[in-house]
Amino acid sequence: DLKSNSIRRLPEFPSPIPNLIHFNLQGNKLKSVPVLPFPILTKIDFTGNSIKTIDPSAFAQIVTLRTLRLSQNQIKRINADTFTGLKNLKRLYLDQNQIKFVDPLAWKDLELVHKLDLSENQLKKTNSFENCLPSLKILNLGSNNIEKLDALDVFKPFEKLEELNVTNNPVNSEDEYRLCIIDSLPQLKKVEDEEVTQEDRDSAKEFVQQKKAEEEEQKRQEAEARRLEEEEEELERRRRAEEEEEQNEQNKDKGGDEDGEQEEDEEDDLD
Repeated sequence: DLKSNSIRRLPEFPSPIPNLIHFNLQGNKLKSVPVLPFPILTKIDFTGNSIKTIDPSAFAQIVTLRTLRLSQNQIKRINADTFTGLKNLKRLYLDQNQIKFVDPLAWKDLELVHKLDLSENQLKKTNSFENCLPSLKILNLGSNNIEKLDALDVFKPFEKLEELNVTNNPVNSEDEYRLCIIDSLPQLKKVEDEEVTQEDRDSAKEFVQQKKAEEEEQKRQEAEARRLEEEEEELERRRRAEEEEEQNEQNKDKGGDEDGEQEEDEEDDLD
């Protein structure tokens, strides 16, 4: 246990440390995570450091790791090789960082992770979650920058997902957003830390159906308004064309009268 010791960097390990199972590095001043040679480690805690970078394949030698805590650091991006080798990891905590970007390949080895906490970051997009994390049950995306409900559609294939938290995101301004999530992701048992009841599911279904009906009616009205506007424009075009044609006829008739008067004047001059 090396908790709260003002450690600024970890030393280079010339050889694996074979007997270490738990490694507590909370509350130090680490700025990076080097490659860690702990072959039987099951839990490591970096909470409350100043970590900004994680070396490529830093955890690749810890195939036994079950819990990884990187909360309360200064991580801004998760690269494709950040979690390489963590095939037995079950719990991953990345909350209270500054994460804006996650490489779509970052989760490729995390086939057993069932809890992932990404709350209090700066994520806007969820496309990194496509075709990954097959064992995920609990996902916390609270206090990020997710704006649209359709950003959560990526989780529809997550058959084992039971709990989802997106509190304190811009998407919360959507009308009855929780009901929309319940309807879109019927596998969920808890949304925003509240149990999903059968009444919630019935209300969600009714609300979404009503919302779709209202949207379809609005589209119909907009289409009708466009049709009427196009008809009015066509009528106006025809009216202008008719006026122009009538004006041309008048000009033609006027021109013929002037020619006739000119011929009469010429005949008078000859007389």
